[in-house]
Amino acid sequence: MKIILASSNKGKLAEFKELLKGYEIFLASDFVDNFEPIENGNSFKQNAKIKAKALLDSLENKDDYAVLADDSGLCVEILDNAPGIYSARYADDLEGEFNSLDARNRQKLKNELKAKGVDASKAAFICVLCLIYKDKMIFAKGVCEGSVICEELGENGFGYDSMFIPDGYSKSFAMIENKNQISHRKLALDELLKQIN
Repeated sequence: MKIILASSNKGKLAEFKELLKGYEIFLASDFVDNFEPIENGNSFKQNAKIKAKALLDSLENKDDYAVLADDSGLCVEILDNAPGIYSARYADDLEGEFNSLDARNRQKLKNELKAKGVDASKAAFICVLCLIYKDKMIFAKGVCEGSVICEELGENGFGYDSMFIPDGYSKSFAMIENKNQISHRKLALDELLKQIN
C-alpha cells in the first residue's frame, strides 16, 4: 500500500516512515501544489477528515494510493485544553521575531502559562488519524498524557516536544530516544493498524 500523508510537514513524514515500516509514504506536496486545506472543523476528527478528503479530491489516480491525514495537538489542562486543534497556528497573533513558527507557538504557550501564574500544567498530546482507501474511511485516536513546562529541554523533535514531559519520564519528548514508541501518533497508528488488519 502506498500512502500519501495529507501534510507538507517533513518532521511528521519522518515519524510516519519510522512507525510504518514496510509502506511507501509520501507527502501531499509531492503530488499537489500548495496543499493547504481550510481546517474549519471543531474537533481533531473533523479536521483529519477535511484534510484527507481534500487530498483525495485533488489526486488524479485516486485508486493507486491510500490517503492518511493526521490532526493532532497539545491540550493543556490549565488553559482549558488550548491550544488543542489550533496547536499549529496557536501564535499567529504573537508579535516579534522568531526563527520558526514552532518557536513562536512555544513562546505563546510559555506566555499563557505565566499569565496563569504557573510554570507547569497537566497536558496531553492527542492524535486522530483518518485513512481513506478504496472507498473506506477509518478513524483512530491516540492520547499521550503528561505535562508541559515553561522551559525548553532537548534539541530533537518539533512543535511543542521540548516542553512536553510524558507521564513516567523526567525528560521531554525532544530528549527521549524512544519518543516514537510512546507518542500519541504511535498509539493512534497501533489502533489504525488493528482496524486495517
